[in-house]
Amino acid sequence: MLSNDKTSNTTISKYLLIALWGIMILAVGAFKYTYHELWKDEWQAWFVARDMSFGKLFGFLQYEGHPGLWYLYLKVMSPLSHLLGDINTINLAHLLTVAGGLFFLVVRFRLPLFLKLLVATTYFVGFEYGVINRGYFLVILLAFWAVDIIIRGSNKSYLLGLVLFLLCQTEVYGVFIAVCL
Repeated sequence: MLSNDKTSNTTISKYLLIALWGIMILAVGAFKYTYHELWKDEWQAWFVARDMSFGKLFGFLQYEGHPGLWYLYLKVMSPLSHLLGDINTINLAHLLTVAGGLFFLVVRFRLPLFLKLLVATTYFVGFEYGVINRGYFLVILLAFWAVDIIIRGSNKSYLLGLVLFLLCQTEVYGVFIAVCL
């Protein structure tokens, strides 16, 4: 009977963490859609990804100074702009990366709840990377994913290699994190 209670408590706490994660994503999304007006660099990345072919995009990236994963991600999401519009598509694309990163932090990682909330509401995670539509949250998402693969002791070394490779395609400090991992 005791093990059954422990299992049900674990299940309840898992559902509560998923609910907390959902509330956090709704809060970030509400703030993004209500208060955040896209800045010039956010629009530039979007227009480059939306308007250039893949060949021109790869040629243009040498002038950007950033690796191309964010642009490729936006390029893949760009067909949705015909249905949702440009602003909604870039906000949705970025919100999906935020949702993925916060999923690892809130649901997958075994940390005390106050630490999860503390990290999620810091200036960088909560606003600079979470609200502003730049590729920085890809670093958090991929770093958290790599840590999750390592912690779980998965035998999928090819998946870890892919995640670390993608992490190197985000920003320069993504390369530093990948090397450390």
